[in-house]
Amino acid sequence: MHVFNDPQASADDLAAAGEAFLLVLYGGKPDGCLHKHAQFDLATLPPTSAAGCQHSYRAFHHVQQWLGNALDPTDWGWKLENGRLRPVTFLKEPVPLTMLNFITCNCKTGCEVNCECQRCGLPCTNMCGYCAGHGCNNQE
Repeated sequence: MHVFNDPQASADDLAAAGEAFLLVLYGGKPDGCLHKHAQFDLATLPPTSAAGCQHSYRAFHHVQQWLGNALDPTDWGWKLENGRLRPVTFLKEPVPLTMLNFITCNCKTGCEVNCECQRCGLPCTNMCGYCAGHGCNNQE
């Protein structure tokens, strides 16, 4: 983790250190494999490598700010939108958009707090077991 203290650290070194840290944080093994279970909760999945990389860049930028090194934030995981810095969360989609159609729920009442679709930030669709995307609180 010392790489985050080095103002001359390369983006590749930061990405590798950040990914190794996230792997340990999420209980992974050094071989990089988190494929332990056939079923999982989408809300608890670790970030993709691309998203983790951007997070590592932002963490590096913060450390450098604390150390008094003024680096351009737009080079380190931030983008300027309407005069404000916003985090770059990812540069490519985490999954093909067609795969998002396979996320469904089986809510019996309203599709609110416990709705799998809503927890993933998606509206209910006609593939959902009970509501079929109609008459619930999680529609587009």
